[in-house]
Amino acid sequence: MNKEFINVTIEGLIYSLSGFGEILRNIVLTLHEMGVYIRLVPHGGLHHGIPKKHVRIFNELKRRYDGVKKDSTFLYFGTPLGCTKYPDTYCVSWTMFETQDTPCDFIRHLNPMDEVWLPSKFCYDSFIKGGLAKEKTRIMPLGVDTAVFTPKPYPQGSDSKIFKFGTVVGWSERKGVGALLQSYLREFNRDKDSALLIVRGGYYPKDKIMAEIELAKREASKWMPREKQCDVYLCYQIVPVNRMPDLYRMLDCLVYPSSGEGCCLPALESMSSGVPCIITKATSPLDFCNDENSYLIDVEKIDRNPKCEWITAYYRYPFPNEQNRGATFAIPSQPHLQKLMRHAYEHRDEVRKKGEKARDNIQKSWDIRLICEQVKQRLLEIQMGRGIYSSAPDSARAKMSIKQQPTLITKGHPGETATRISADGGTRTIVG
Repeated sequence: MNKEFINVTIEGLIYSLSGFGEILRNIVLTLHEMGVYIRLVPHGGLHHGIPKKHVRIFNELKRRYDGVKKDSTFLYFGTPLGCTKYPDTYCVSWTMFETQDTPCDFIRHLNPMDEVWLPSKFCYDSFIKGGLAKEKTRIMPLGVDTAVFTPKPYPQGSDSKIFKFGTVVGWSERKGVGALLQSYLREFNRDKDSALLIVRGGYYPKDKIMAEIELAKREASKWMPREKQCDVYLCYQIVPVNRMPDLYRMLDCLVYPSSGEGCCLPALESMSSGVPCIITKATSPLDFCNDENSYLIDVEKIDRNPKCEWITAYYRYPFPNEQNRGATFAIPSQPHLQKLMRHAYEHRDEVRKKGEKARDNIQKSWDIRLICEQVKQRLLEIQMGRGIYSSAPDSARAKMSIKQQPTLITKGHPGETATRISADGGTRTIVG
């Protein structure tokens, strides 16, 4: 028997546009590369944009699954309401949430599990405060492939004069896209050497996005000179996997005025690419964002936001008890966001130095391989603690030496466009 052989069943949203899907694909591929024997239970039906070689790996791991085994640790990666405790099997739920308080239903689903992994101190504190058993809970961070998301070179004399802000988000009130648009339009309506790129991810309907754009244009016309072209670009289409690092590298600063994050993968990707963040001083990003490597937006208040109630509907709110009814968020200060954007625009050398520190921090502590080493070690401890010493099947031994490259899958929908907003209310297609 080989005591180092690790046998795990992993269930989760492999085929999904969500951050859960992106992260889980990388975890599975990296653990597979490390020789962990995985039985995969994939959810979601979206294969578009996933490299065929990775789909083949997922299909191979799926074919191994023939039910939850007593000698295999069960790891569920996803929302708490989807986890299941199987009898006689050690069951782990790896989950997260974005709000200041944790739904009661989440705690009821998680407490029967043998172990719960949370990706940040914010999530840990929030779930424990909500009633999750502390003795079965631990922080297990998430990471990014720093070998893929690398900084751009800076050849002398090649820098653009245009300072480019950007964000990669699921368009929603929680992500603060409306606040970002308003802040940029107000602060830079007379500057000709700035631009804002918004790359839409997730499932937010295009018609609702266009309605919000029209509102932003009407608001902008109240204070923006008509001769000023508002350099805001909105991208709807899928960005190919191999082009996402290029997208981050074309930016000078990522802006993320979110009201709550369970992890914030775009910030990790951006910082790994040497691009610092202007990000809310709250929730999970504070594990890797600080004043040395980022610009932190002050929190104006902790409050409920009626426009964010889609999150509560998705997670089966309202709650049974009145004190836990509704979700509370860390609302960032819009004036401070404007101030930080102006500061970054006027201190470009400082921005570059923060980007270098961000890259160094992420590479040293948040690389996906470092994270998966922690996962592998914990899975081995669980297995040996139960006295289970599994032998690798012959088919697994033959394939454990094959190296597979972890890849992050981006968000969006094919065949859609990006538009540019102008002060006179017109739009121009820039991506088709």
